[in-house]
Amino acid sequence: MPEAPSAYDPAAVPSPLHRVLTFGARVYRNADAQTQPGALARVIACCALRPAHADGSLRSVAVLGPTQVGKSSVVNLLLSQELAGVSPLAGYTTCPEGFLIQAGPQTDEPPTDPPLPGRLRPARRPCDWPADGRWLVWDTPDFDTLSASQYRDKLLAVVASAGSFVVVLSAEKYADLTVWHMLEVLALLERPVLFVLNKLPERQAEAILAAFQAHARQQIPRLAPAADAALWLPWTHAARTPDAPDDPRVATTIAQLRRRLAETPVLEPARLKRDAARLIRTYWDAWTAPIRAEHAALRRFDQQLDHAVQRFVRRYRETFLDDPQRYDTLHRVTAELLTLLDVPYLARWLGQARFWLGLPARLIARQLRSRRKAPERHAAGGEPLVLGELVDQLLVELTRFCLQQAQQPDDASALWRALARRLEQ
Repeated sequence: MPEAPSAYDPAAVPSPLHRVLTFGARVYRNADAQTQPGALARVIACCALRPAHADGSLRSVAVLGPTQVGKSSVVNLLLSQELAGVSPLAGYTTCPEGFLIQAGPQTDEPPTDPPLPGRLRPARRPCDWPADGRWLVWDTPDFDTLSASQYRDKLLAVVASAGSFVVVLSAEKYADLTVWHMLEVLALLERPVLFVLNKLPERQAEAILAAFQAHARQQIPRLAPAADAALWLPWTHAARTPDAPDDPRVATTIAQLRRRLAETPVLEPARLKRDAARLIRTYWDAWTAPIRAEHAALRRFDQQLDHAVQRFVRRYRETFLDDPQRYDTLHRVTAELLTLLDVPYLARWLGQARFWLGLPARLIARQLRSRRKAPERHAAGGEPLVLGELVDQLLVELTRFCLQQAQQPDDASALWRALARRLEQ
């Protein structure tokens, strides 16, 4: 079956917020930052703004969790069928896979409307499934490994369209920071969250469950009621078949999970925009932090440039315009003095006459200075030379300033490095 198109299609987001949300990706450039709550919420908000991304007649359940917690096994137990692929290797599931339970007679043709972010397969309705209507149960890949960056957007598209979540954790994974980053975003969506702690040793199950509940009350109090009602599965269920688990505790837990899912409401399409707006309000400052930091950096650079230009003008005046030993300065001062004396035409003619009459003497003096290897401070073209030296000094000062600012650990460090490279060119 061909894979469904990606749910994150920029052309399908006719919202003026899309450019800002896309620009927000600059905040989360490296792999570690991509698991931050703001990075997850940005993609979910983009997907939630897509038109017709939710079907009001379809109950969608997303089974989420980090790697190696047994998400696919829980899906198989929930459906009483061996549908989701399982493997002892980490990262076996790399694409969301939805299992559709039709309201009427089962068909092999998956729906094509609305667009969905993963593959779809039909599933027969379990005999004790407590609710009518169409159901879509998603088996999702992990979100905490390095390779998750290749398929995380599709996973988050499933999160955006799901009406409820079954979060599967284990004793080794429930305290991972990436797990609580995801749970922080799920709490903001205000949709039903059901916890299942999987693969628990029987003797330690109660202690692990209590530790998880205490951790949830400390980290995300909004999810404390869901954590207090968490279910758990023993380690032994991994060797059982999903349609007939030998351990009665597994059958009891799965029956409780199905009853709780039956109580979850259908996700209406209109709610997606409200959820996206809530995410945008929460993380707006974090998403726009690079923009505001770069604007502040540019204002600071403009101020530094103004100060540098003022120093340039002051040095130019001190080293050239106001230097009494330079003929150009004497010529200019004489012309200005005669202009002030209200003899402008006389000033021009006297200045030109003095220039030509003094030319032989200046040439002789230049030859004498060159023989003594003295610096040609008053040679012809002295003004361009002085200006070139002052411009070089100005660029060096600005480059040094940009490199110093680039050492600061803030959102504008990349801009300062780019300015320094441009000035060095």
